[in-house]
Amino acid sequence: MAQALAMHYYSGMTLRKTAEATSIITGISITQGALTQSAKKLCQQDGALGKAYQGLRDEISQEPVVNTDDTGWRTGGQPSYLMGFFTPMLAVYQVRDRHRHQEVQEMLGEDFGGIIGTDRGTSYEAQVFDDQQQQKCLSHLLKNLSAVEKTKRGPARCFTRNIKKTLRSGLKLWQDYKSGEIDREEYRRRGKVVEDELSHQLRDRNLTDADNQRMLDGIGMQHDRGRVFLFLTHPEVEPTNNRAERGLRPAVIARKVSQCSRNATGAGIFEAMKSITTTLALRGENVAKSLANLIRGGTMPGKPTSR
Repeated sequence: MAQALAMHYYSGMTLRKTAEATSIITGISITQGALTQSAKKLCQQDGALGKAYQGLRDEISQEPVVNTDDTGWRTGGQPSYLMGFFTPMLAVYQVRDRHRHQEVQEMLGEDFGGIIGTDRGTSYEAQVFDDQQQQKCLSHLLKNLSAVEKTKRGPARCFTRNIKKTLRSGLKLWQDYKSGEIDREEYRRRGKVVEDELSHQLRDRNLTDADNQRMLDGIGMQHDRGRVFLFLTHPEVEPTNNRAERGLRPAVIARKVSQCSRNATGAGIFEAMKSITTTLALRGENVAKSLANLIRGGTMPGKPTSR
């Protein structure tokens, strides 16, 4: 059963193919309905995997840095959202009809004390997050700036071009630190220079170009809140949200070859199974064997100390 569930929810095989493969590999005949009913029972609140999933939700709310993103989903044929919350050793998903600050707080808690890595989504700009430390994805900022730059000519292009250069300088500096080319003291010293440069570029003023003014106001507000170059003072924070985007990619692929979730129960099974199997893989565990251990009543493997 663990092998079958791993093939479907982790590897992305369809239920029909999973049943066929299970029969070929093990000689045990199992129907699609049996797989679904087994997953439903295991993922109930008091089920073995339901308890493991709740444990992961509790764990993510205590992490010092969490990257999050969302993608479109369908539940019962109606639009919904698949939200993902990620660290290097943890992946937790939830499917909800809406993606607002309430759904973010449902996962992380109202008193989340860590740092959130995110894109420029409006859900994270709610007033309840005014005091929340956030790192906005520099890749998204660069993409937005490039989109504006393409529509400009002459001096009007200099504004976005100069900010892009500064943002890339910050990215390069973080990469140099992570690769060991510079030490922490040099990282902070050079980071202060880059941050001062961005502060000068985003100083409050009136621009003649409306699009550039919009970028100045938007990015300037994020910079004032410390959400553009937070990684220069907290190098444990990644300057992009690539971790969350990579974490959602398998689900995006699954969405293309399936009807997503047929109902709310199916959505609940998916979020639990996807969270558990992905976390097991991140922790270097054999997904099927560890899943079998959980089904037997075992506990979720902890984070590897050497990684």
